[in-house]
Amino acid sequence: MTVFLDLIGSWIVRASLIIVMLTLTLNMNNTLYRSSQQANAKKLIAAVDSIIYSDVNEAGFNVSGVTFQTASSTDIQFLGDLNGGGVPETVRWYAVWDATAKLYTLYRYVNNENSGNPIKMGNTFSTVSFTYYDKNGNTTSTLANIVSVRVNLVSRYVLTNAFARTKGETKDTMYVSTNFRIDPVNL
Repeated sequence: MTVFLDLIGSWIVRASLIIVMLTLTLNMNNTLYRSSQQANAKKLIAAVDSIIYSDVNEAGFNVSGVTFQTASSTDIQFLGDLNGGGVPETVRWYAVWDATAKLYTLYRYVNNENSGNPIKMGNTFSTVSFTYYDKNGNTTSTLANIVSVRVNLVSRYVLTNAFARTKGETKDTMYVSTNFRIDPVNL
């Protein structure tokens, strides 16, 4: 009888160890999956902010007259010679609000690129804002007085469980943001 109890006890211990190992493996895989999602989210916003920075930094290059054509909180349009060809391009960054998703979609338009069609740069932005400054550092809405632009982007991502198979499983939300000021050298 004690042999059977020893066998049953050893099976219980083995089963417990296997359950613990499987649980740890699943948790580690889920953590790795979520870390990968976070890294991808950070890469996307880093790519978008570097393109915006590069574009706005060229504002006014090879332009005579007023550089900025539109300057609102979610829409910036300006002239600048992005390719150095001597003729300024019209560059526009604008956000469109999706009331269903409660997020902005950010677009980039350059008149001589992509057959004149805007390029969608992302659709996960909870905040897109442009703020404009004059030579004294004061905010301005006068197009001719703009010499500096602050860009604020916040992107929202839903982090999912790598093993989510059921509806209604809880998910975490992560926000990635960038906020920087650009002082174009040509203004």
